[in-house]
Amino acid sequence: MSCEAVQEELTERLLTPGAPGPEHWDPALRTHVQACTACAGHVQFLRALTTSLASAGAAALAPAHIAQSRARAVRALRAHRPSRAFGRELVGAVVVLALGLPLAVAQAWLIAQGAAALLEPLLPEAVLIALGVFYAGTFLLMVGTLYAFVPLWVAAVRRARMEVP
Repeated sequence: MSCEAVQEELTERLLTPGAPGPEHWDPALRTHVQACTACAGHVQFLRALTTSLASAGAAALAPAHIAQSRARAVRALRAHRPSRAFGRELVGAVVVLALGLPLAVAQAWLIAQGAAALLEPLLPEAVLIALGVFYAGTFLLMVGTLYAFVPLWVAAVRRARMEVP
């Protein structure tokens, strides 16, 4: 056995309340502790530690600190607890956005048609097509970004709801 393994075993044996004394240890462990100065010093250190811990009384905590610690622990447990409702909330948000999508598409179509009717006599057809492509690309990018941020928004709302005591 290495000294590190012996010292770990000694730590477990000497710091465990109600553990058997050295007379009940394995003979190999007792002979190693008697022969090795580092392990014998570790035993003396552990005995001094247990004596000082036993003589020092535990400080009483204020009830306010205990209540605050419990509240923080409950918030932390809630925040880390997996919830099955996330999918339902996400689907609900996407459904609400999907209901508004036809209106947004219709509005974008009407704006594009109106702009084309107004600018057709003034601009060549190639410029009108380029403006239409640019407008459609911008619209699709904005709607795509909106839908991409829905899961982040739902997660942020859920987290804020959980952290409120």
